[in-house]
Amino acid sequence: MAESAYLYIDDTAGAIRDAHARSSAEIAYIGLGSNLGDRMAHLEFAVDRLAEACDSIVVSHIYETTYVGEDHGRQPPFLNCVARVSTGMAPRRLLAFLREIEEARGKQATDHWRPRTLDLDILLYGSLTLDDPDLQIPHPRMWARAFVLVPLLDLEPTIAAPDGTPVRELIGKLLEQGQAVRPYRVGAVSALAEHVHIRGSAK
Repeated sequence: MAESAYLYIDDTAGAIRDAHARSSAEIAYIGLGSNLGDRMAHLEFAVDRLAEACDSIVVSHIYETTYVGEDHGRQPPFLNCVARVSTGMAPRRLLAFLREIEEARGKQATDHWRPRTLDLDILLYGSLTLDDPDLQIPHPRMWARAFVLVPLLDLEPTIAAPDGTPVRELIGKLLEQGQAVRPYRVGAVSALAEHVHIRGSAK
């Protein structure tokens, strides 16, 4: 494929770095999470695959978060981040591609409520609204999950929910309700960012 753009948020300065940026078809936001095995390695793998297949990628800071869902509190903590990608893939092709990445790291279809090596979700895809049984855009539960909204805010500081509520306000309420989100250990985000940056520069 043509030379891609690789962008990331620097862990220290919070600055976006850019190499060989170019336009593409659509902007999508992907939620990434892992709470089984080498969590950072799983995220690195997913970011690599997205970077190879998309025209550009920006990765948020990485956060360690508590599991939200059935068996709340009984699962290991997640590492979560959000990637903004510029892609020519249609939504269903993008979804299929994300499933391929998950399966390559050992995720099974039965892992929905269990610890998992890698979990990838389409959060937003341009201005598209889709409500099919197997694909809903925006992601129907994203506005109630601090582990999605906090890293999303890194990429889109002024974003608001469909009802107009600022995401910053939603995050405050979710944290008050006990959803825990904290920056991951010092250097982890820089390591992932540098990993992507080096691969991008080498193309």
